[in-house]
Amino acid sequence: MEETKKTKVRLNGKQWLAIIVCGMAYNALGILQYLARDYYVIYKEANGLSDSQMGLILSAVGVAAVVA
Repeated sequence: MEETKKTKVRLNGKQWLAIIVCGMAYNALGILQYLARDYYVIYKEANGLSDSQMGLILSAVGVAAVVA
C-alpha cells in the first residue's frame, strides 16, 4: 500500500488580512450593540430618535452581529 504524505496548507497574506478585517468588524459590531444598549437614553436623545427607531436600529445591529 502506498502512503500519501499530508501537506500542510499555509495561509497567504490576503487570507490573514481577511481574518483580521472580519475579526475587527465582529468586535466593532459587538461593541456598538453594547454602547447603544447601555447608553440607550443618551444615544436616543442625542440623535433625536424615537423608541421604535431605536428598536429597529438595535435589531439591525443584532442581526448583523449574528451574521458576522
